[in-house]
Amino acid sequence: MLGTFKSFFYLSDFAIIAGFILFYACITVLIYWTCCISSLKDRLRPIHGVVAPFIVIPTSIFALSSALLGVSVWDHFQSNAKSISIEAQAIQAYITLVKSAPLENRVILVDEARKYAKAALDEEWGVIATQHRPDSDTSALLQKLISHTVQVAIDNKLPPFLQSSLLQSVQNINNARNARLSIINDEPDAIRWLCIILLGVMLLMSVALVHLDKPKQMLAALTFAATSICIVVSLVGLAVNPFAGILMISKTPLEQISQME
Repeated sequence: MLGTFKSFFYLSDFAIIAGFILFYACITVLIYWTCCISSLKDRLRPIHGVVAPFIVIPTSIFALSSALLGVSVWDHFQSNAKSISIEAQAIQAYITLVKSAPLENRVILVDEARKYAKAALDEEWGVIATQHRPDSDTSALLQKLISHTVQVAIDNKLPPFLQSSLLQSVQNINNARNARLSIINDEPDAIRWLCIILLGVMLLMSVALVHLDKPKQMLAALTFAATSICIVVSLVGLAVNPFAGILMISKTPLEQISQME
């Protein structure tokens, strides 16, 4: 069940927003029907008169909890964005070093580095966004770049300091990619999300309790409260998958590599 719930946040933006809207719309209708139409409405009469300040308690708890969840999701989003920048910088540093080194096959190494960057951008990005795993072709290109770099460093009989710098440079690319891929395993905290969603339901119930004797006002208040909740949870939910959607992290760092001369 939790696995299915986690996969919800990797759907399209429209599906995520529609899912939250449908859920809270159903909850709103159910609460209104229970309090104003069903036979249970007579049993709820004894609790008429709950005053408006009662709403402050569930509202404050929901606001605080959603803010904490939002901070957690945003930190994850920022970590992914930073990993892309670090990897792009590592590739750029490698290309710059190769161009400045006295190598016979420098053009080949530069071309392979750019092919890897293009594969990471055009192929692996989509695989991570939809399947949450590394792309095998991109991995093969990186391994090819590493092996060719080692071979070139040996064949050209470079000075020890330059050979070490070249090998460390390509290793930095590998380390940066591993750091980026490690973030794939940071899945949404299903328990925390379920608590936020349930707190939203509790907030709607508290709104209904305050308006038990005013059906029209209850429906209006429930509509506004449900809309506000949907906006909050949708905004946070769209940031869970940083490799797709409206709130996708920037591809610019990797795109700039292909524009390098």
